[in-house]
Amino acid sequence: MAAFELPYVMVPDYSETLEGGNWEAHHPIPPGGTSCESLKRTGGAKASIEFGQVMDQKQSAALYLTEKHGVTAARIPLPIGIRCTDLFYQTLEEVSGASIPFSLRKNRGRLVDAYGDAHKYLFGKRAVIYGEDDFVLSMASFLLETGMQLSVCGGSGKGEGLKSRLLDLVATNHAETPLIHEGSDFKEIEMAAMEKGADIFIGNSKGYKISRSFDIPLVRVGFPIHDRIGGQRILHLGYKGALNLLDLITNELIRTKQSLSSVGYSYI
Repeated sequence: MAAFELPYVMVPDYSETLEGGNWEAHHPIPPGGTSCESLKRTGGAKASIEFGQVMDQKQSAALYLTEKHGVTAARIPLPIGIRCTDLFYQTLEEVSGASIPFSLRKNRGRLVDAYGDAHKYLFGKRAVIYGEDDFVLSMASFLLETGMQLSVCGGSGKGEGLKSRLLDLVATNHAETPLIHEGSDFKEIEMAAMEKGADIFIGNSKGYKISRSFDIPLVRVGFPIHDRIGGQRILHLGYKGALNLLDLITNELIRTKQSLSSVGYSYI
């Protein structure tokens, strides 16, 4: 938003509250975040951008602002991967009237180049994704961009249309149709993974037991991450976030292949 020189209110803003500093006195709730006064001003906004396409429309803050105050709303996917991040920046261009800054276009170019570098390791690999519905939807889009296949997609909520949106996504990418579970639990995900097969699990720490039982790597992303340090610093949004995810997933697959190799090769 700052790159487009747009003043904004972000809800929620946990950029400082997930990780506090070293204080002299204990704070039960870390300082920072969006104030109530800032929230009160959102009725006068030029536009609102809501990251969420699967959520219940009755819970949509963007649609509430439209209904009550006439604020133009854009409901778009979480910006994970090239397609979804492109859509986010195109939306900012429309709102601001400015072109996407050169610094962001450079980041996109690096990401495109990295897709090419990683393609030989990722193409055809089968992924199990689980978590909050909109996270699963955007993560699925990102993985298909890299040449991976979706094996199982497990959404935690009961929103509006995760399955239909995923089916549209795989059809657009001419990809194999995954097993899709809405409002799923980990037993359902485990059974689906046994049926479809998988090379990697992608989601929060709660999937560790399943990945361990399958002896398949888990890339931890989402919330919560409680069995590794630094979960609050994992970047997965925007072009830089997608590049970070690409490295994590590719290197985990390479590590697994090296571990299973009889010679433990060091060059690929």
